[in-house]
Amino acid sequence: MALTGIELAGSVLVGTTKPVDIKFGPFNGATYADAITLANTEVNSGLRYKGLTVGLTENNGEVKEYWYKDGVTDADLVEKTSGSSSGSNGELLNTSIFTADTGGIDQNDPPAFAIPRITSQQSPFGQVAFDKNNPGVPSGATNRQVYASVARPANTDDFIRVVATLFIDFHHLPNTVSQEYNMYFGLHNAQGPTAPVDMKYGWVQETFTNIAESSSLPYLSQFMHIHQIWWDIQVSDLIKANGTSPIAGMQVPIFLKAAYESSSSIEPLIRFGNWYKAGFSSTATTPRFAAGPSRMDVYLLDNSKYDVNPQLA
Repeated sequence: MALTGIELAGSVLVGTTKPVDIKFGPFNGATYADAITLANTEVNSGLRYKGLTVGLTENNGEVKEYWYKDGVTDADLVEKTSGSSSGSNGELLNTSIFTADTGGIDQNDPPAFAIPRITSQQSPFGQVAFDKNNPGVPSGATNRQVYASVARPANTDDFIRVVATLFIDFHHLPNTVSQEYNMYFGLHNAQGPTAPVDMKYGWVQETFTNIAESSSLPYLSQFMHIHQIWWDIQVSDLIKANGTSPIAGMQVPIFLKAAYESSSSIEPLIRFGNWYKAGFSSTATTPRFAAGPSRMDVYLLDNSKYDVNPQLA
């Protein structure tokens, strides 16, 4: 089919120092997410077409080109990239560190979250939270909730990997020679306790056994270890706390939940310690639980390099 349109015999000199098409903008915001919202408001759906490019700035800084890549809805406005990915494969997008501060820096009893015990299939997992300024499990309100945070990548086909690195403390003596614990960890889009059936990004189980040194001795075994759990989430599945889908560049919190199941009523703890710059608080071993900080990391995984159940030909 031959192209049709207005034909000109010579070049056109545009005298303006601004974009010829006002739909380009650029549109400015305090963040790129704010600029995206402004662009979608000013360039309404009746003015859009697939492939339309607009310019966005953050605090009147660098102009970045975004385009309506796959359609003309608000969610289709994504940043132009040089390749198929929203960034480098395996790129660390964000790290959130959860650590003791001021009065909470304590080698023997750093701030902690007591993992709740589930008693039925509907029992909710607890929202992991702690008081960074006071040792131990808080008796009142917490002032820090544990969550990962990520600016939604541009390409919805890509994945993010959320990795939780936690100090798990079995701080009490077992009440029998051997005690088995089923530990549960989940990720959800909203704060607060969450039942496993409602866990937006799913949950996983791991099992531990707390074993006493000898059946003929007092049950002396106590232990603390670094524990790592991970989830892979497709970008298209990310959701805000209010249940709506985020647009590219918008910050998305992902909240950590935890629970345990055991015949023991002795709850394990998640500790939030520090990097200590002091001598040992004691020469004894059992009273000290000098955990380091816990953390939540988010990595980008390029869909073109993400194989599920691959099989050799």
